[in-house]
Amino acid sequence: MRKYYLHKQKINRRSFVMMGIQTLAFSVLGVRLFSLQSNEKEKYFMLSERNRLRVLLLAPSRGEIFDSKGKKLSYNKYSFRVYIIKESTEELKASLKKLKEIITITDRDIAQTLKRAKYRSAYTSVLVRENLNWEEMSKVSVQKVYLKGVEIMEGESREYPEGNAYAHFIGYVGKVSRSDVEKEDSALLELPGFEIGKRGVEKVYESVLRGQAGTRQVEVNVKGRRIKSFEVTNSVRGENITLTVDDRLQKFAMDILKSYHSASMVVIDVKTGAIKAMVSQPSFDPNLFVSGISHKDWDALRHSKYDSLINRPVSGQYAPGSLFKMVVALTALKLHIKPSHSISCKGYIEIASRKFHCWKKRGHGKVDLHKSLRESCDIWYYETSLKVGINNIAKTARQLGLGQTYNLGLDSQASGLVPDKAWKRDRYNKDWYIGETVIASIGQGYVLSTPLQLAVMTARIASGNAVTPHISSIDPNGDARDTKYKKLSIPKKHLDIVRNGMHAAVNHNRGTAKRSRLKDWIMAGKTGTAQVRTISQLERESEDGVIKNKNLEWKYRDHALFTGYAPFDNPRFAVVAVVEHGGGGSSASAPLVKRMFDKISSLYPQTNKEKKK
Repeated sequence: MRKYYLHKQKINRRSFVMMGIQTLAFSVLGVRLFSLQSNEKEKYFMLSERNRLRVLLLAPSRGEIFDSKGKKLSYNKYSFRVYIIKESTEELKASLKKLKEIITITDRDIAQTLKRAKYRSAYTSVLVRENLNWEEMSKVSVQKVYLKGVEIMEGESREYPEGNAYAHFIGYVGKVSRSDVEKEDSALLELPGFEIGKRGVEKVYESVLRGQAGTRQVEVNVKGRRIKSFEVTNSVRGENITLTVDDRLQKFAMDILKSYHSASMVVIDVKTGAIKAMVSQPSFDPNLFVSGISHKDWDALRHSKYDSLINRPVSGQYAPGSLFKMVVALTALKLHIKPSHSISCKGYIEIASRKFHCWKKRGHGKVDLHKSLRESCDIWYYETSLKVGINNIAKTARQLGLGQTYNLGLDSQASGLVPDKAWKRDRYNKDWYIGETVIASIGQGYVLSTPLQLAVMTARIASGNAVTPHISSIDPNGDARDTKYKKLSIPKKHLDIVRNGMHAAVNHNRGTAKRSRLKDWIMAGKTGTAQVRTISQLERESEDGVIKNKNLEWKYRDHALFTGYAPFDNPRFAVVAVVEHGGGGSSASAPLVKRMFDKISSLYPQTNKEKKK
């Protein structure tokens, strides 16, 4: 009996403890509920409103691109687009196949739509296809009641009316990729069908062209479906960009280069640095990329024999050949080598037990600086380079704009290469040899340059100013450019000596470019031929001598280069042409520059002083 009583007491004590714990728990819960309903009522009411109201972004219209005369080179066209909302369909893939029965939708369109839908909210519109014609839009509208989740909206799409003429220059826009979203944390990039610059001006000037997003406040239900709209803030259109390029010159350059496998041309204003034309051949149609290029078209471009995707004027790196001789000549004058300094050219010179040959097998005879530029004698530069040294040559080259990139407004610029002793030590951990100086003196060996750099070099020689190239009056940040350039620290008398040598190269009856004299203006210029293969001593001493370019396979032929500026008395433009594996600069590139200058002189007014006498 006593045991039963003690056991009952333990049970009662446990009951009281449990009741106490429960009472305390309910008391704490009650206090918290009271706090939520009274003290924090406002806070959670606001959170509730946020869940009920959503702010949607409105895509801005993209700024358009014009040439210097106001011709539209890139604009937006309105088009009908078909979208689908995953949440509103029973099965996304099935709905897309049903849509395919009504309008043309490729398997690739379906695959891309399914891929995009994976990364977006189930209630977000996903682009299926754009540029629907009126008939397709009407079919979808009529059948819309049977197409769950499908909607038609009007949107903007980029158009490039001049096709391949500006593909490398202006570039193109394309759909936002996952990598784009990862690089830039912007909700605007999540909008269906939104396009951003992928290359060229479209890419570099993205912040200027894009504009600012607008907003629309909408009410949604608990599932996220829109119920009604409220306040709207309009988007701000992107700024238009006017380029320095002249469409007439750009088209003409495209036309005269079209017969070559691979070539490039740059036209630059020597006073302002404005690019008037910049062409890379072969090219491609940028409109292919706007809606998403097909695998077939992409593979065709990527594996094209002559590299259609390379922007040769800024990305192509070539040995400048004899165009580099102006650099060595100015270096020699700077180091007090007189222009009358002469050497005897017998067709070759021996340095360190090695023969270095002139392009003219029997030599040029007695040669001074003027004749060396006029007839492009290699031996004069071989000997002179040993007197001035590679480091001094490199300093002059950089001063003239070689071996560097510019804040131009174009992507994928190559820096070229101006070698010196320190560069070789850093790159190869080896000493510089005098033979390398000899080869560099005629623009071969390690020396590399882009057509744009050669155009800048020519503009600086012609003007005497540190001209910097540009393609718009504003930079990629939207700030105005300063085109007041400082004078080069090269004496005018030295520049005049080189200018006169370039004048003779075109206008003297022994000049290397004498067949490319202009009709109306007087041009100064320089031919260049850059070897792409090694010529052995055995080949040189053979009965037939060095194999002519026309007898070689295309890829082993020399590159042909020419640079010129005009009018000689009052320089306005410089033109550079590079024909890959074109043979000789005088036969392939100089005639192209002549044709361009004849076109320029017919389009641009000239004073009596500028007219050819």
